[in-house]
Amino acid sequence: MALETFTWRTQGQPEGSFSQRVRTVKFGDGYEQVAADGINPEQQSWPLSFSGLESEMLPILSFVRRHVIKS
Repeated sequence: MALETFTWRTQGQPEGSFSQRVRTVKFGDGYEQVAADGINPEQQSWPLSFSGLESEMLPILSFVRRHVIKS
């Protein structure tokens, strides 16, 4: 299976945000233990903007939908 490449240009400069999912346990003596939540606890968000005709935008939407659950 060939690897698909995202080739469309975005508007502006994308800026990502990062956050970590953690689990916290607090004990009665004030002690707190923090651990990563799962094997991939980092979440990333990269808002992107595009403009153009509907016929130009639909392939972008199709690409994104095909990659919702795969890299």
